[in-house]
Amino acid sequence: MQKYIEKLKKLDEENSEELISNGSEEHAIELINRLLINAKKNVNIISSKLSLYNNQSVIDALKIALKNNVSIKLLLDNYADSGVDKENEFLKICKENAGCSVKTYKKQLKAHIITRDGKAFRYCEKLGSNTAVASFNYPSVVKNADENVFGDSGIFSSAPSFS
Repeated sequence: MQKYIEKLKKLDEENSEELISNGSEEHAIELINRLLINAKKNVNIISSKLSLYNNQSVIDALKIALKNNVSIKLLLDNYADSGVDKENEFLKICKENAGCSVKTYKKQLKAHIITRDGKAFRYCEKLGSNTAVASFNYPSVVKNADENVFGDSGIFSSAPSFS
């Protein structure tokens, strides 16, 4: 695991375009942590259950991002059927912080994704698994998600707020 963490750190610091695979929950959590902790402006997240986000290190990373005035947008897709735990600590912190906006979408989107600052991402197309691909500098992938989902005319802009 330490080698994986060191690789993530190196690629992030180098602003690398290299694609990184992640096939375990531990790898996913490390990627999410890095995306949150090193965010400068914004982080956008699409998830159904937030299961990976209900981890203490991810919660700590969220607190760091919010402390650094990073804007967080969280879209809970497939909301009616997702079974998201309303007591999820990540979700509770987001709901209570003005820097975080949480909305719901009734349909299941194609993938779950987290993006950072218009360049970095973690993309999981096989829902229900931890298998994903990520990069710290791949703006074209991030642009697609940010514009189509989180942009001014995207799903997020018209989705109802989480209550």
